[in-house]
Amino acid sequence: MYADTLEERIEAILDLDDVDNSGYALGLAERLVAELPREPRALAVRARARYKCHKEDAARADVEAALALDPQCVDALWARTLLIDDDDESANVRALAELDRLLARQPDHYGCHLSRGWRFHQLGRLDDAVAACEAALRARPHRRRPAVNAATFLQEAGRAEEASAFYERTAAASPDDGMTAYNAGTHYYQLGQYDKAIVHLDRGRRLLGEQNAIQHNRALTLQALGRHAEAIEEWSNVLLREPDWDWAVSGRFRSLRALGRNAEADADHARWMEIVGPDSSEALQAEPRRLIEAGEHASALRLLEKAIAAGQVDLDLFNLAGFCLARLDRHAQAKTMYERALALDDGCAYVHRNYGEALLGLDDPAGAQAHAETAVALDPRDDRAHRLRGLALVKLGHTADAVPSFEQWVALAPGSVAALVQLIKALQSLGRHAEALTRCDELIRLIPADGWGHMKKGESYEALGSVANAKMAYQKAASSYLAAGENGDAEHCRKAAENAGNEKKRGLFGRLFGKG
Repeated sequence: MYADTLEERIEAILDLDDVDNSGYALGLAERLVAELPREPRALAVRARARYKCHKEDAARADVEAALALDPQCVDALWARTLLIDDDDESANVRALAELDRLLARQPDHYGCHLSRGWRFHQLGRLDDAVAACEAALRARPHRRRPAVNAATFLQEAGRAEEASAFYERTAAASPDDGMTAYNAGTHYYQLGQYDKAIVHLDRGRRLLGEQNAIQHNRALTLQALGRHAEAIEEWSNVLLREPDWDWAVSGRFRSLRALGRNAEADADHARWMEIVGPDSSEALQAEPRRLIEAGEHASALRLLEKAIAAGQVDLDLFNLAGFCLARLDRHAQAKTMYERALALDDGCAYVHRNYGEALLGLDDPAGAQAHAETAVALDPRDDRAHRLRGLALVKLGHTADAVPSFEQWVALAPGSVAALVQLIKALQSLGRHAEALTRCDELIRLIPADGWGHMKKGESYEALGSVANAKMAYQKAASSYLAAGENGDAEHCRKAAENAGNEKKRGLFGRLFGKG
């Protein structure tokens, strides 16, 4: 059953095109042209369908036939722009000029807006590309292609948070489309937003069934959420079909190890080594990574140094060797390894961050800050890069400038005690005690049995002149420390509670420790 009017039939074909059902779209276009052989818009939509099916010569013939019937047919003129090369800058500029001319005649032409988005992307004009996709969405709000394109363009440019809005839009518009769910879930996985990722990937799994890509990414997300038993079930299902897929074997290995099922994990590891080969670059990096995860940095370093001595030239090998050296407090040697890695690719965010950490270990905070700035610019979502920038700025005496970095670290690693500790210290050193109190409450929610957060609340309350609250916080700190068997700290906090509001001329540490 097909729509009755020409407009409705063309829209039905373009709706199929939108979900990449190109073969069916072409079939409907062929039928439309058979019924209306002298209708230029029918020929134009078939040109589009043929183009999507990689039949460029046939598409060109349709365009010529349509324009012979109506030289001003916008649909045909748009289809003609599809056939202009998109790898050549001047060709993209020429295509854009023609699309702009067509939109001046028909401002709501969906295809022209969609094509402009792609041409702008090819020219590296990201904001214009996204704006064109948004215009296409306004013209046809139910279509998903413009949102998918915009999200992809933004993600490629490192603007992943902005891409999220488009992924959500496509997921809401296409709740029964498995690939849309897969794309949204994969996007959130890459952002580290695993709770959001699994919602989409679960739906994609139900819709797509047993397919490698969706199962792989779903299992990775389950692992990231600590749901290892479910991840093992998913990997095992994949391995029934793909017994030699090394990614699936190594994935299941990690979850088995996490659950302490060591005999099964060892079997998977042995199988993985058999698949990839003991001398492969994957194996040369995987075994050191396993040792690093176990905290065996010296053992990992021996393997990495052996691979490097054998002539292996690989960014990750140098980076991992630098990482191990830094953990062994051999920062000067770590610095050399990171320099070798950056010589291979100076656009690698995590190497800049690791290099900066080594420089901080060598008491070079200015150098550390420079590499932290580069790492943040390359990957704004790297929480360790923001941590490094904050620590370097504090060491340089720029604590006020460090606070935004620590705040970003907290935002990107919401469960990090270390991030909150650094932020609280920085805020208190600047006298920003009201803000420090809020952060202390966040810390206490994370580690309610620890005394440090309560003690810091006491310090800030006392600095703000709220003596009763200060005494209460110090007393809670003393109780927490006493319960943990930390009697010295408990006694200091007990004395702080007694002395809160007294001895105004003595410093805080003098009041706590009897000095000054």
